Amino acid sequence: MTSIELRPLRRGEVDGLSWLLWRAFESDPLFRYVFQSRWYTGRAVPLLFGAQARDALRHGCIDVAVADRQPVAAAIWSSPGQIRRPTVRRILAELPAYLAVGTLFIDRLPDLRRMTPTTTTGPVEPHWYLNILAVAPDRQGQGVGSRVLSFGLRRADEAGFA
Repeated sequence: MTSIELRPLRRGEVDGLSWLLWRAFESDPLFRYVFQSRWYTGRAVPLLFGAQARDALRHGCIDVAVADRQPVAAAIWSSPGQIRRPTVRRILAELPAYLAVGTLFIDRLPDLRRMTPTTTTGPVEPHWYLNILAVAPDRQGQGVGSRVLSFGLRRADEAGFA
């Protein structure tokens, strides 16, 4: 087995991360319900993941486990005080990706709206918030997700945040 490097994602690696996220979630039942066309999701959904990753790099950090120069796991974090709330700038930055994907699941928008929380719950004290934890399908069950999660939790502990 190749060695795993744990580190923050670099800006130039967003495209590789987008494909990792797509591969990690493409077999998830909810994901498959929303994005039923494999052909279309293989092209449009990585755009959406890429937009979300760029936003996460501006408002938090992304930790990755890398093997053979490819991300095999990722933890996407919002930094203290930056829990993901929609803002005009965030919506505009992600708009092209949402438009590309939107036509695919327009009939499912009422279901998605019901599943989206309208208020943020959780601790009021500053904390790191884990938005997404993803592991490549061929690496699942090998502890890679635990390792990338522990990497981010150590950073939060060292900074004095839970």
